[in-house]
Amino acid sequence: MKIVQIGAGAVAESILAALVKVGNTPIALYNRSISRAQELKEKYASDLLITNQLNELPTDADCYLFSLKDDAIALVASAMPSTKGVWLHTAAARSSDLFAPYHNDYGLFYPFNTFTRSFPIELQGTPLFIEYNNFETQQTILSLAALLGMKAKESDVTSRTKLHLAAVFACNFTNHLLTIADEILSDTEGLSFDELRPLLRETFRKVDFLSPLEAQSGPARRHDDETIRKHHLILKEYPEILTAIYDLLTHSIKDHYPI
Repeated sequence: MKIVQIGAGAVAESILAALVKVGNTPIALYNRSISRAQELKEKYASDLLITNQLNELPTDADCYLFSLKDDAIALVASAMPSTKGVWLHTAAARSSDLFAPYHNDYGLFYPFNTFTRSFPIELQGTPLFIEYNNFETQQTILSLAALLGMKAKESDVTSRTKLHLAAVFACNFTNHLLTIADEILSDTEGLSFDELRPLLRETFRKVDFLSPLEAQSGPARRHDDETIRKHHLILKEYPEILTAIYDLLTHSIKDHYPI
């Protein structure tokens, strides 16, 4: 399949790495920053055509995959040359209809996972949510999904946005709380984030067998106000926002587990 990638962020990097791995290197990669495009070329595909000029892109590809910030998709689409193939974007909270003014065959290809630059993930088995406006686009999406070992599920923007919201709580907020935990331990002699790793492994192992509601533990779950008071004393050493975060989450957990 002849694929052109537009964008070179974290999602684009994982897709590029996966395509190279299955022997279907994209024919071109566009990115506004040519240095970032060059970085991906050197890391994954030395023969990849890179450009920061949309009018230099091949126009005969089967698929143009837009992995851009949500508010940049329509802007870039409006500046695209006329092409063959289908246009797909990877943004959960945007409908594929945003392509309608610019191209006839379009859809959405949204891999549902957490993506970080320079840390490509395994796409095989990653949930994939899709939209398409016609049969040709559907077949292209399904072919790309099969190529990457992904099972496609049809979706709409309302359900995807709610899924994305859930992911922010489950993943993004969780990771930020781990950042705070790391900062608390990093200034304590004899302790480090490594102390938490077995705890974290068990935390996420349990949710394979229990609901999160069943798996909850800790002083707020037990309404252990004496321990919570001791935590407050320690939190006075840190920015006030940490106490606010602690109290907000403690209140929410207590509400879920009334005495």
